[in-house]
Amino acid sequence: MSWSPKDTADGQTVFDASASDTDVEVTRGFADVDRNKDQGFQKRLTLTFKDVTVNVTAPGEALGETLWSRINPSQLRSVFNKEKAPKGLLVLGRPGAGCTSLLRVLSNQRESFDEVEGEVRFGSMDHKEARRYRQQITFNTEDDIHFPTLTVNQTLKFALRNKVPREREQHPEEKHEYVNTQHGILDSSGPMQFWDQPTRGLDSKTALSFAELLRTEADQNGRTIVATMYQAGNGIYKQFDKVLVLADGCVIYYGPANTAQRYFESLGFVCPKGANIADFLTSVTVATERVIAPGFEQTVPNTPQEFESAYMRSSVCRHMRETECPTESLAAEVDGLKAAVQREKKERRLNGKRSVYTVGLRDQIINCTIRQFQIIMSDRLSLAVKVFSATVQALVCGSLFYNLPTTSESIFLRPGVLFFPILYFLMEAMSETTASFRGRPILARQKRFGFYTPTAYCIANALADIPVVLVQVTIFSIILYFMAALQMDAGKFFTFWIIVNANNLVFLQLFRMVGALCGHFGTASQLTGLLSTVFFVYGGYLIPFQSMHPWFRWIFYLNPGAYAFESLMANEFTGLDLDCVAPQYVPYGPQYESSTLVRHHGCTVLGSDSLTGRIDGHAYISEQYSYATGHIWRGFGVLIGFWVAFIAVTALAFELRTGDGGSSVLLYRRSLRNKKASQDIESTRGGKVARKRKTTLLDVLAQRKDFGEIRGSILIDGKPQGVSFQRMTGYCEQMDVHEGTSTVKEALVFSALLRQPRSVSEAEKLAYVEHIIDLLELRDICDALIGVPGAGLSIEQRKRVTLGVELVAKPTLLFLDEPTSGLDGQSAYNIVRFLRRLVDAGDDSAKVLNYFARYGAPCPDDINPADHIVEVIQGNGELKIDWVDVWNKSPERQQQLEKLLTLTKQGAASNDQNEDGAEFASPKWFQFKMVLYRLMIQLWRSPDYVWNKINLHIFAALFSGFTFWKIGDGSFDLQLRVFAVFNFIFVAPGCINQMQPFFLHNRDLFETREKKVSAAEAGKHTRGKEQTADPTCLIQQSKTYHWMAFIGAQIVSEIPYLIICATLYFCCWYFTAGFPVDAKISGHIYLQMIFYEFLYTSMGQAIAAYAPNEYFAAISNPLLIGCGLISFCGVVVPYTAMQPFWKYWLYYLDPFHYLVGGLLGTVVWDVQVKCKPEEFTSFDPPMGQTCGQYMADFLGSNAGYIENGNATTACQYCPYETGADYAKMFNLNEKYYAWRDTGITALFCVSSYALVILMMKLRSKKTKSARSD
Repeated sequence: MSWSPKDTADGQTVFDASASDTDVEVTRGFADVDRNKDQGFQKRLTLTFKDVTVNVTAPGEALGETLWSRINPSQLRSVFNKEKAPKGLLVLGRPGAGCTSLLRVLSNQRESFDEVEGEVRFGSMDHKEARRYRQQITFNTEDDIHFPTLTVNQTLKFALRNKVPREREQHPEEKHEYVNTQHGILDSSGPMQFWDQPTRGLDSKTALSFAELLRTEADQNGRTIVATMYQAGNGIYKQFDKVLVLADGCVIYYGPANTAQRYFESLGFVCPKGANIADFLTSVTVATERVIAPGFEQTVPNTPQEFESAYMRSSVCRHMRETECPTESLAAEVDGLKAAVQREKKERRLNGKRSVYTVGLRDQIINCTIRQFQIIMSDRLSLAVKVFSATVQALVCGSLFYNLPTTSESIFLRPGVLFFPILYFLMEAMSETTASFRGRPILARQKRFGFYTPTAYCIANALADIPVVLVQVTIFSIILYFMAALQMDAGKFFTFWIIVNANNLVFLQLFRMVGALCGHFGTASQLTGLLSTVFFVYGGYLIPFQSMHPWFRWIFYLNPGAYAFESLMANEFTGLDLDCVAPQYVPYGPQYESSTLVRHHGCTVLGSDSLTGRIDGHAYISEQYSYATGHIWRGFGVLIGFWVAFIAVTALAFELRTGDGGSSVLLYRRSLRNKKASQDIESTRGGKVARKRKTTLLDVLAQRKDFGEIRGSILIDGKPQGVSFQRMTGYCEQMDVHEGTSTVKEALVFSALLRQPRSVSEAEKLAYVEHIIDLLELRDICDALIGVPGAGLSIEQRKRVTLGVELVAKPTLLFLDEPTSGLDGQSAYNIVRFLRRLVDAGDDSAKVLNYFARYGAPCPDDINPADHIVEVIQGNGELKIDWVDVWNKSPERQQQLEKLLTLTKQGAASNDQNEDGAEFASPKWFQFKMVLYRLMIQLWRSPDYVWNKINLHIFAALFSGFTFWKIGDGSFDLQLRVFAVFNFIFVAPGCINQMQPFFLHNRDLFETREKKVSAAEAGKHTRGKEQTADPTCLIQQSKTYHWMAFIGAQIVSEIPYLIICATLYFCCWYFTAGFPVDAKISGHIYLQMIFYEFLYTSMGQAIAAYAPNEYFAAISNPLLIGCGLISFCGVVVPYTAMQPFWKYWLYYLDPFHYLVGGLLGTVVWDVQVKCKPEEFTSFDPPMGQTCGQYMADFLGSNAGYIENGNATTACQYCPYETGADYAKMFNLNEKYYAWRDTGITALFCVSSYALVILMMKLRSKKTKSARSD
């Protein structure tokens, strides 16, 4: 069988496989031996495949806009295994050889490929039928994806609950103890297990323990283990029976593991003494690393195809062909497997023989619900913020609507207090879009494992919402309902309570559904922002149903909030009778209080009786909103229907969604003493990290430890570390943290320009960058985008970039924390080779081996020296020696102490001034310019982020413009003008929720790699009960740039796009709404809209600057926007109706108050109001008087006009004559107030950006540093 690459016309790379006449068996049958009651359950499968063709297209998000990326070709040729399969199969190959692709195809994981042609059979089943048994075939990726807030115990127990029978209650606990005993490896009861790089990031001892555990699983429980590993030591290699070696997809060896070395030696290759056999097998195709025996220089294979041909002619291949496993047992194997699985399902009381899960849906829902509760409780801070936010919002809202009177004064406030719960919980539920992307990779992974169906996961999430929502809504309802003095009736209160609960659940599930339907967060946040605006406008509060334009009225029926609002309104106004009083009862004044004039008044409220002066609540909501009191429980039923429907759609979206592709693409841009002498390479070896603290040692030496106490002294050339020590020191951490949108060269240039001394010219710095590019052999990828793992540079390339970023700073010291972690043997060798090229002197590491040999622990020739040292110092060998005591008594230690003392004296006597005393190599203004330039490039190369922001503004503007199409000049049209302006505010939540993850990504990059906290900000350090300030103790990273440069650039980089967004919104909204085209008015509105873009962006950045994570920021937004800004802007509760407690201080501190004033004043003030016939209030004047005569005194001191002043009956009164009369309700008493408010809004923009800086400073200041004695 073979895989060969083909390029198709549509840009796809096709892997075409052709097989011989005999099928290929790669895995083996086995007996599923459970340690308790499962003995005798025989599960045997044989995997065969032939004529396989795999079509792979690079992921869309990985392709450059103008340059072409393509996947590295993979080829698989001529694998034969007809004998009884091995217990363990090790697949070896360099990155890009096709190891992962092979494991995915063999494990029936086809989601990452466009198309897989050919025949792959599991026993007698094809791949479609085998999907029903995916629990028996598990594929474990190299990424360790788990819920970070769950404990190990909770994570393991969850998996076991989905794998064991409910009848055997003791079985999960026994399994759990077994799992803990085996170093946390989960026994998923899968007879066939595929492991992709399971030892990545582990030290050699832990990796060996893992391999031994896999071997134990194979021996004791009859599992088949197929694994691919990098840097597999000889101990790991010996745990496998067979080995398969790939090179560019070609199979260059497949056979017994114990004959592989001899096979390649017979071809003319030399395995160095002590080398890892696995590294030797993969190095034979690398010309710069392999060693050829004398006399074989002209005969050894060179290309993967030549290696393949040599293998096909070998005796090993002939043996693999001749020892054939009989195929007649395939059907019997499948029958046995099906019987075993059905018996397991019967024990679990499952119905449905075709179910792919061994745990029933009910148990899956229960288990997922328990886990979801654990996730919620483990993130208590976020839970506390949600409850606290609801409590504060209820207190604020209740105080705004405090003790509503049973008169017409409250007729317009009661709908506001009823709509507020809907609005608040709508805004809070938007955070679910962010949360929905957090657990998605885990869901996809556990779906593949067959733990549970996505339907169970979605139902569990919905059920887990209920207790939290009950707590929130109960607190919110009790506070708001009774503070506002709504109808004091138990039935009405609990109806209010249950409607708000249902509404909250529906909105949570709605935005969770949005996240499930969208493949990218940017698209989901854009849709979330648009939906929040649509549902807010068409909730029935801003625009009554009968006043909605016909082309958008259908949205009302799709809006859950509209049904909730109707139910709340019907519940409150049923049985409510209000007295009509001034100013709704006209005319009023001393001269109109005579009892003889009672019949000559009118009430401006719909549904009122002019004769009695009473307002019937039922009549009011019927005439004003077209609501019916009988729709209370209809609305509740519709909400429940929406909730169930949203759960179903969410589940369907997750059921149909496949995992991300597995192909990767390369993108191109359209008490320790130590003395570091120069030009030395020193390595620190240790076993388990938790014991040896290798990283801790490097953190201490590099002065990057941020907790604990440091004792002893660390000297540089015999002198204490200076203020520029960290800037002049390079530190390559295990995690390769880079800005993914930068190219390799841009990352190096950025580091060189900011970190090399300012005395070096820019030309010299750039020339040195070119030198490092050549030194690290980065020339061919210098214009490639760094990207992210899987869509960008490979792991080995990212390691080289990490090293290059540090080297271009010309460090005098270079610390590297496991620079070869996660690399294959050849890549690791390259990294070390690059390091060797940096120096030309230093002690031979062979001295270490001689030291251990002298004390009774010589290194055997066939053992890797590093592995040998780890084994020895951990006491795993036959010798039980206290190596610490040996070192303390050794002459080597005495020699090192004398050398340190000599170097210290020489350094103290030296007058060389290498310390320049500068904390930064470059001035802060230059730092700002460089960071700003990088951020502008990042935004330019992040089209999803920018276009989603722009599209949200365009859609929201067009929607608002056509919703308020060509607003007229009637009395109700004045209200529409206010709400058209008010609606612009709600573009902020969607944009903020999208912006904060982007900001947090950059902040995390800054804090992880480039952060600097000054000495003054290092804070106080505690030791026992004593607190002392240590001004010399710095906590920082690389001193690349100051946090002020970061936050300043972060602010400025957004401004051009904010102006573009404001411009597009203005153009799409202003003219469609029918506002004045006068340049004085339209220009003023445009300027105020730009200021608002700055205002809400800075507020969102201020929250993100201090927030610990994206979800915390998302749930904090409603508290600020809803509680602190919208509540007091004067729209929901006009200034004249606001409670005195808030009226005289917080109202004037609310920037949205000035925002609304600046937008509203100019578009309302000069409007000449012409009431429509239905907007007039009608009443009869006294006998002998005309309407004008009767209303003369009233109109002399109050707003409004009489349409028919000469009439003697049916006076037609309009409450407003000009827009100025209406504007005064919002405390806009003069026309110039609009420009005044615009100026104050600009000041708030400045103060808000100052708040961003303050929050970032507080976050930087709170970081603690280790105390150094």
